[in-house]
Amino acid sequence: MINQKILLTLQSQHFYIKEVGSKTLVFKEGKSDKVGKVYDNGQGVYFHSNNVAPFKEGSNSIKDILGDVPADYKPIFIKNDAVASNYSFSEAEYTAHTQKEHTLKAFIDKTIKTTPKNLHSIRGVKNTYSSSQKNYLSNEVLFPYFDYDNKFITAKIVSYNPNGKRVKKGIRKAGNWFHTYKPIKDSIGILQQKTYKQKKSFFGEQLLKGNSKNIVIVESEKTAVVCQEKFNNVIFLATGGATQLKGLNYKCLNGRNVFLFADKGVSEWFKIGKKQGWECSQVLEKSNDAVEGSDILDYINTPLWNDISDSLKKIGSSKPIGLGYSKKQKSNKESCLPNWYELKFRGYDDTAEKTNPTMQCFKGKYFKFYKNDFISWSANIDFNSLVGYGKDLREPTASDFIENLEKIYRVAKFINSSAENIVYIKTVRQQFEHVLTHLSVNCNYNFNIDFILNELLPEWDSKNNDISEYISKPRNYRVLKGNIPKDKFESYLAEDKRIYSTNTLIKKIYQYSKDKRYISLKNDLQLNHKNDNSFVWELVKKYNKNVIGCTTINQWNTASEIQSYCSQIDKKYKKRTPYIESMYIDCTKSVQKVKPTLIKSVLNETNIPIRAVKRFFSHKPNKKIYNNLMTVAQYLIECPHDLKFIRNKKRIEVQTLYTIKEMNLKLSEIRETERQSLEMTALQNKVNYNIEPGEAFNYKLDISNGVFSCSEKEATEKGREFLYNWLCHNLKLTGLDRSDCWANPQAYLSDKTLNS
Repeated sequence: MINQKILLTLQSQHFYIKEVGSKTLVFKEGKSDKVGKVYDNGQGVYFHSNNVAPFKEGSNSIKDILGDVPADYKPIFIKNDAVASNYSFSEAEYTAHTQKEHTLKAFIDKTIKTTPKNLHSIRGVKNTYSSSQKNYLSNEVLFPYFDYDNKFITAKIVSYNPNGKRVKKGIRKAGNWFHTYKPIKDSIGILQQKTYKQKKSFFGEQLLKGNSKNIVIVESEKTAVVCQEKFNNVIFLATGGATQLKGLNYKCLNGRNVFLFADKGVSEWFKIGKKQGWECSQVLEKSNDAVEGSDILDYINTPLWNDISDSLKKIGSSKPIGLGYSKKQKSNKESCLPNWYELKFRGYDDTAEKTNPTMQCFKGKYFKFYKNDFISWSANIDFNSLVGYGKDLREPTASDFIENLEKIYRVAKFINSSAENIVYIKTVRQQFEHVLTHLSVNCNYNFNIDFILNELLPEWDSKNNDISEYISKPRNYRVLKGNIPKDKFESYLAEDKRIYSTNTLIKKIYQYSKDKRYISLKNDLQLNHKNDNSFVWELVKKYNKNVIGCTTINQWNTASEIQSYCSQIDKKYKKRTPYIESMYIDCTKSVQKVKPTLIKSVLNETNIPIRAVKRFFSHKPNKKIYNNLMTVAQYLIECPHDLKFIRNKKRIEVQTLYTIKEMNLKLSEIRETERQSLEMTALQNKVNYNIEPGEAFNYKLDISNGVFSCSEKEATEKGREFLYNWLCHNLKLTGLDRSDCWANPQAYLSDKTLNS
């Protein structure tokens, strides 16, 4: 919490404090622009450099008016919130606002002893000011960064001593850039404009286009420049720092032979090189003469240079080694998956059977869905597929390629390690060789199989094969048919999920409406908003209001209470209400008028409001709406795919493809087809014994224990129709006797009893 004295002082000067996210900011009363910030320790306040009364012009803290503040804080300069712009510099601007001469030129001339070609286009900072304070980097060297298409991005300004060593003390040691150095910005006319640049390119990247030379990557731009002059059969790139390699874009290196010459002791480069399939020079690492942190140029005039020079010359004339990853000239448009089937290897496994023992599923258009979520592992990767989604779709890099290979190898090794596949454990490497051969023929990229088997596979085998990173997120679906295009996968899955969720909801609605009960959107269907499924939402709303007569759960509970009370005092009445019992909804005639005494009794004997009682007794269920709902529900249960999805602004709405009339016709056709199918099945399963009726029924019929063997009293209690049939059976009535009996069975029985 801010010091109370500081807080009171701010308030007295018409300032106020406001929490904005994780920050505590200071505002001037009546204005929305922030003028300062409270320190993280909550004790001090520092103001922006704009003139904020009563403070003086310039950057200042609250200490300026309080004196010695009773708080322990260190002033922090808070910059104005000026928005930086990504100013697009041109190569012409770079040339126009720099000079040929620079502090490194003498060193380069002396080292290469020939006229420099300056392929990297290095230049110097102009001496535009006489004052060294304003132009303290005068004549220093600029290392320009171009992208692969030779578009100028910015240039790094580095200070060097006459001996070619970098300045490591004083104001000149700090790193500077073309886009931030004020004299250059002033010369261009953008001094007041805040600029930024995001550098993802290698130094020298523009030299790659239009040739197939091998590539050597070093850390220092100076080393790349000098080596490029001495070894023209190689393209030299620089990262600009030991830690910069991992953050650069490797796309320009696809299909090229890459060699890393790290500064001594930079082990991270060896890890990256191994992952990317690049060769890493061991010249400095194995030399006892090389010191920690030195690079190859540091030994240009030493015996060690002979080894370095030989290594670079060999690279200039060497054939492709390493991964040798490159795109084929003729692309295969079809998918390229590992050939597991012919190898009798499984490429996929999951826990669906364990989590869904019955394996009952709902089949959508493209996917099938199970009741419970499960996890899965898959080694089925399409090596011809692009990487990323949407606008970020791109060709896979060498790194992507290696990551996919490692995944399919380790996953296949895991899912084929069960007891029934024990024979394959010993031959995983051999099987993987066949996979690589298959990929080399069918995928769109060239690669060196020997490098993968000899360099990468031992590393993958050395791990404990923990494949937890390859486990899919819990899901409840499988692909139903074929391979779905990657760019369509998400949209197809979303559509099938809507069909599945709608089908699940419709089944619940059908059962609830069959029972003539109120449907709670939240509790029964787990729908909290209309946007969750507007189609189902409207169906339920219409059903509850027009059929059940209750729009809320409270209304339904009240109606149930009234129904229960009425049933207790009038057993016949429960058949005439729309609640609880279903009889009323099925009636074609209107309900008979309710006795006023019954309504009064409900009001007198319960605490139910009169409005609720009136709503209960006046409600007349809409049978048409009910029948339509049942038609829609039955049809969509039978034909769940007959839905269409329409985008309305930012949400997807569900609609049916057919009208109620069309659904009824289609349901009739479905029922008729089912009936015919059942008849056909019955005929096919019917046993033909080929015997005559006389032979089939040639046995004494015993009906002594039949339904008509009951007593006269029992027959009378079972009603008029039963008594008639009982008399006909026991008295063996025929002709007119049966007619007389039918007219009045009870009287006929009495007459017979008297006559007997």
